[in-house]
Amino acid sequence: MKSQELNKQLLQIIDKRIALNQLSYNDSQYDILEEELHRLEDGLMKIYGKELERIIQTVHRLYCPESEALSPISYLAKEYEIVDNEGEKDYEIVDHHQGLPVKSRKHGEAFLVMLPNPPRMLMIARGGTHVEEVWSADDLLEGAVVW
Repeated sequence: MKSQELNKQLLQIIDKRIALNQLSYNDSQYDILEEELHRLEDGLMKIYGKELERIIQTVHRLYCPESEALSPISYLAKEYEIVDNEGEKDYEIVDHHQGLPVKSRKHGEAFLVMLPNPPRMLMIARGGTHVEEVWSADDLLEGAVVW
């Protein structure tokens, strides 16, 4: 998996979601941005869909086997915010109910959400008091985790 290219595509999708969330449904640009977002999501799935699906299957098997694994797009938050991380633009989720709700083995009700910089998946549980990185594209590059 090309981590930098995956990250670039995730950033494009997230930036488009941020722009779309700033518009009302009545805005003349809303439908145009929504169509652009769908094209970006389709492009992500075409290039990385199979690999991300395998990763998601593994995450579900290890952390939340009772919950069904869905399309990788389902794990993206509906809302992100841009934050300054030591002079670099970074992204955080707006609240701890973003991503896909799952039933975790260890923590009960939780959410799985994908973030960029680097591409990674977090499990957020206990009302946001427990945040655990369950996958990172950096793991694949470093050979730390075998998926």
